Amino acid sequence: MAVVQVPRCKALKEMDFIQTSESKCYCYNQYFQMEWTSVWSTVQVKITSPGLFRIVYITEMRNCQYPETILSFIKCVIHKFWVPKESNEITIISPYGETKCFSVNPVREIFIYTIRVNRKSYVLVVGFFSFVACYKHGPLVDEKSRSLLMWTLRLSSLVLIYAGVAAPQFAYAVMILLVSSWSLRYLLKTFSYVKWKMKLWFAPGPPVVKCLTEEEYREQADAETTSALEELRRACRRPDFPSWLAVSRLQAPKKFSSFRRTNIILQHLKWEQDPETFLVIIKGAGEKAFCAGGDIRELSEVTKAKQKFAEVFFREEYILNNAIASFQKPYIALMDGITMGGGVGISIHGQFRVATEKSVFAMPETAIGLFPDVGGGYFLPRLQGKLGYFLALTGFRLKGRDVHRVGIATHFVDSAKMGMLEEDLVALKSPSKEDVAAVLETYHTQSKIDQDKSFILEEHMDKINSCFSANTVEQIIENLQQDGSPFALQQLKVINQMSPTSLKITLRHLINGSSQTLQDVLTMEYRLSQACMRGHDFHEGVRAVLIEKDQSPKWKPATLKEVTDEDLDNYFKSLGSNDLKF
Repeated sequence: MAVVQVPRCKALKEMDFIQTSESKCYCYNQYFQMEWTSVWSTVQVKITSPGLFRIVYITEMRNCQYPETILSFIKCVIHKFWVPKESNEITIISPYGETKCFSVNPVREIFIYTIRVNRKSYVLVVGFFSFVACYKHGPLVDEKSRSLLMWTLRLSSLVLIYAGVAAPQFAYAVMILLVSSWSLRYLLKTFSYVKWKMKLWFAPGPPVVKCLTEEEYREQADAETTSALEELRRACRRPDFPSWLAVSRLQAPKKFSSFRRTNIILQHLKWEQDPETFLVIIKGAGEKAFCAGGDIRELSEVTKAKQKFAEVFFREEYILNNAIASFQKPYIALMDGITMGGGVGISIHGQFRVATEKSVFAMPETAIGLFPDVGGGYFLPRLQGKLGYFLALTGFRLKGRDVHRVGIATHFVDSAKMGMLEEDLVALKSPSKEDVAAVLETYHTQSKIDQDKSFILEEHMDKINSCFSANTVEQIIENLQQDGSPFALQQLKVINQMSPTSLKITLRHLINGSSQTLQDVLTMEYRLSQACMRGHDFHEGVRAVLIEKDQSPKWKPATLKEVTDEDLDNYFKSLGSNDLKF
C-alpha cells in the first residue's frame, strides 16, 4: 500500500497496530496498482476505546461543500446523517485513490484508544455482481467494459460497506445471506416483487376490458383451433401414435364453456371425416367431475353487457349436441364424476355412456331461472314413466349405479377400472360399434359395486308417475299436496323454491319435446335460451346461487299465477331468420 503523507499527520499502513492516549492526526491512502484481490477485499481502519471519542476528518468540510463525485456525495450524506458523532468503536473505509486524514479526539480527559489497520473480505458480495455480469454478457475483453465493471463493483461495495459502518450487524447479515445462497433467485424474486408493486402503485387505473365482436370471436377461435389441429396433426404423424384413436379430455371439467371455446364442433367434424380416426373417447381431466356444466356466472355477466354473446354461446353448444348425436363412429363418454348441464349435452347424445360409483347426474336449471336444455326436452320425457319430468322440475340428483338404472348411462364400470377400460378400448384396431359394446359389456358385467342396492327412487315411482303426470305445474303441486307423504312434501318444498317462470317453461318444453325430433327440440331450446337471457330470473338466480350465495332469489313474477299463458307463448316464439339452423 503506497503512503501519501500530510504534514503533521502520521501515515498509516496495512497491518499497523497503534495504542496511545495522545490525540493525533493520522492519514492513510489506498492508491496502488489494482489487483484481483482488491475487488474482493478492502483495507479498514478500526478505532476502538473503552471511552467515547469522536473522529474529525481534516479535509471533510471542504470536500462536502464541493463534492466532486457521486461517491463523495454519498459518503458525505452518510457521515452527516448516519454515522454516529460519538462512539467507542468506529470503522473508516476510503475509496481507492483517495487520501483520508483524521484525528481522534476524546470526549473525556482520561483516554486510551487503539487503531488497527487490516484488510477485510468485507465486500465478497461484489463477486456475485461480477458473476452475473460475466454470465450474462460473457468475459469482458475491452478496457472500457472492464473499467465500467470495476467502478460498478466499487460503488456497490462501498454503499454496503458504509451501511456497515453505522450498523455492522445489518451488513454482516446481508453478507451471510448472499454468500450462503446457492443462487440469486431469491434476490431476483424480491426485485421482481418490488417492480410489480411499483407498477401497481403508479398504474393509471384498471385496464379497460374490451369485449370481442362476434367476428373477432370467431377469428380468434378459428386461429387457435387451426394451431391446435396442426399440433395434433404433427403428433399423429409420429410412428408411435395410434392414429385410429382420438381422446378428448376436458381440462376444466367444471366449466363447459372452456371446452366449447376450443371450437370442438370443428374438431368433431375433422374426426368424423378423418379416415384414420375410428374411435372417440371423451373424459374429464380431474378426479371429481366429468363436466359440471357451463360457466353460468360468466355467461350471466357477459350477456348483461352483450346479448350477442348468448346467441353465439347457445348456438354453438346446441350444434355440438346435434353433431354428437349424429356422429357415425364409436363415441364413448366416461362419466366418472359430476355430470350436469352442458356436461350432459356432450355425453347423453353419444352411443356409449359409462357411469361409475362417482357419477352424479342432475339437471338443476330451474333453481337458477333457466330450463333443462342441451336436448333435455328430448331425452328426459323418454325416461321411464314420469321420471324425466320429476328430475327436470326438482333438480333431483342421481348417483352411481342409479345413473345407469334409469338409462342415462349405457354401462356401469368401477371407477378404479376406468384406466384399464380405456387401455382395452385403445387396444382395439379399427373397432366397430359392436366391438366397443363387447368390451364395455365385459367390464359392466364384472362391476359389483352397489349391485345389491335397489334404485333410490324405486319405492317412490308410483307417486312420481301419479303426481307428475299432470299437464300444469299447478296441478302437479296440488297432486303432491293431496299425496301428503314425506317424500311428496319434500318435493313440494323444493319446487316452491324454483323460479315459477322456469317451472312452467320446463313442463311445456318436455311435453312438446316428447313428440319431437332432437333437432326440433334443440331449435325450441335455442328460442327459450335467448328469451331467458333477456329476462330477469336467470340473472337473479345466478346472483343468489353463484355470486352472493344468499340462496334467496327474488323471482319476477314471484308466483305461478302471475305467469300467464301469453307470457309462456312469448318464450316459445320463433326467432325468424335468427332461429337455430343445422
